[in-house]
Amino acid sequence: MKIYNYLFKEIDNPNLSDNIDYSLNNIIRFINQTTNDVYANELIMRKRSLITQIIFNDYYLIYNGEYFKNPKPFTSGLSGHSIVRAEGTNHKYINSIFIKNTRINNKHVINHEIMHALSFLTNSKEENGYYEDKMGLTVIRYDSNNNIVNNDLVAMGLTEGIAELLTEKYEGKESDYYNFQKLIANILAGGQDKTLIDAYFSSSSEQFKDYLKHFNEMQSTISSKELIDMPSTGKVDNANNIIIGTMEYALNNAKENGNYEEEKDRLSNIVNDVDINTLPSIEYEAIAEKRLCKEIKRVK
Repeated sequence: MKIYNYLFKEIDNPNLSDNIDYSLNNIIRFINQTTNDVYANELIMRKRSLITQIIFNDYYLIYNGEYFKNPKPFTSGLSGHSIVRAEGTNHKYINSIFIKNTRINNKHVINHEIMHALSFLTNSKEENGYYEDKMGLTVIRYDSNNNIVNNDLVAMGLTEGIAELLTEKYEGKESDYYNFQKLIANILAGGQDKTLIDAYFSSSSEQFKDYLKHFNEMQSTISSKELIDMPSTGKVDNANNIIIGTMEYALNNAKENGNYEEEKDRLSNIVNDVDINTLPSIEYEAIAEKRLCKEIKRVK
């Protein structure tokens, strides 16, 4: 793994490089086990295009050879493009894990960002001049001039929830990050149904679109747009309904797939284990056992 500073000057840090490579290879094995090797070849290709940048206070992106200060502050880490070279409609990327200089020894932060980075790719669509950035369940379409033309699938909250859920499963221990988003991800993707995780790592946005269509068909509490618009941080205004709707979906989906009793037990355990003090502005009744019982009764 090559390590760079915030201005893309390569730096010598063999310890960090070896640690990230070690985590990267182990996480790829973990993802392959989780997804039955469906994305094995793609993950290797994504790994090859990955670098790490150590960020101090500000960091820069390069576009057509010019530096641009990134306006988004962050406290720990993030993933995304570091270099863009544009020739007509041909876009080439080097993907980065950005790590705050004070967090380079925080394995959890690095593992979380690797989960993001391994889901990151660009789908060129030269025939119509559009291309898509896809990171997990967040998809943005651009035109050949790099202008956003469609951002209807920017599911940042769900993307963070899946990344954190997978990171916890990989590490075998719980964290205190993205608690509400992780709860929703666990309801939807913590059981037998791995459709949402497949959509997260898929090279196409079509799987996520199909999932959202099915979500609308299998529950009536919220729209898929409310699921997409769930924020990644801060207050979640419709948190109660999101919990109810995702539980309704999970139970109906399990009934359709023939594992209803198992899923009911799993969701009961999730409800009992939730610490309401870690969730943003939620009435306790929304995650209490009686709420789950109400959903079970509705499904039956």
